[in-house]
Amino acid sequence: MKPNPSFSLPAIFLLGVLFIAGLNGCATTNPTAMPSTETLAALATSSPQTLTFNFDNLPDGLPANWQILYVPFNADSQAPIVVKAQAQENHFVIENLGTFSGLYALYTGEIPTVNLQISLDTLPDGVSPMGVFLVCRYSTAGWYQFRISNGGSSVQYVQPQGDFQRTILAEGPGVFLDDGTHRITGICDQNRLALQADGREILAMEADFLPTGSFGFGVEAFNQPGGRKAFDNVEIKPLSADMASASTPVAALEPATPTPLPALTATPTLMPTPAATLRPTRIPEGELTLYETEFEDSDPTLADWKTFAFSMDKKDFVTVGYKTWTV
Repeated sequence: MKPNPSFSLPAIFLLGVLFIAGLNGCATTNPTAMPSTETLAALATSSPQTLTFNFDNLPDGLPANWQILYVPFNADSQAPIVVKAQAQENHFVIENLGTFSGLYALYTGEIPTVNLQISLDTLPDGVSPMGVFLVCRYSTAGWYQFRISNGGSSVQYVQPQGDFQRTILAEGPGVFLDDGTHRITGICDQNRLALQADGREILAMEADFLPTGSFGFGVEAFNQPGGRKAFDNVEIKPLSADMASASTPVAALEPATPTPLPALTATPTLMPTPAATLRPTRIPEGELTLYETEFEDSDPTLADWKTFAFSMDKKDFVTVGYKTWTV
């Protein structure tokens, strides 16, 4: 039984495969134009069942067996004129110049099994995206994605049901991605979906909507373009539950088919409106901004405060589960 989507994302469509020659000019190139001896340097096989991508010593551009996918998340999304996603300076850099969208790098080669542990390093680079994605079970039928941001994390099920829709399956705490290098791991083992950050599990659940598919990663943009993140040391490990069948590779995926965007009415985006007075206080877990109401100047404590918070993940004001904090 499929869940009822927590929210519908009208007008999400697949723009297809964009092969990028480099940031300078970002001209489109034929994937066969780059010599295989250079592009294959992105892949090192440490064992017959483990894939490792470190993107070292590559010319700027898209390595072999990777495709770029831009996905708008609502009718307000502005597609970028230039798509920047490529191997660059020994990393894979994704810069999402669109708005309300995700820009993905997806692997189209053969994978040893659909039950995978996907790990990568996210590197600080001075430009903060709204969130980053780890993708598993990707195909034209949909995919799972782990969304990680400073304020929260979630497991999402993306499905082409009319328009593409994202359903939040589980939510957890955030990871502050801007303070250094972090090791992010997504586990897709049979029906188990789990997200780890720096070796610590931050959420887990079970889902059985997608039996097969490939993997990837991406960067989210919200109302401002330019979210960027550098990735490195991508490691794909078959899991023990499926090691017996790991010798039979899963066939490479066909690139997604572009879908035209229907005419839709844009929905205004709710933004927080602060109260007149904002008093410093501790922030509960999550990407939240606290505002005070009913503050009495004669009261030196916060006991009489009513607090509310604006959640960037939910894009709404929330009060449930949050208490008044005292100093």
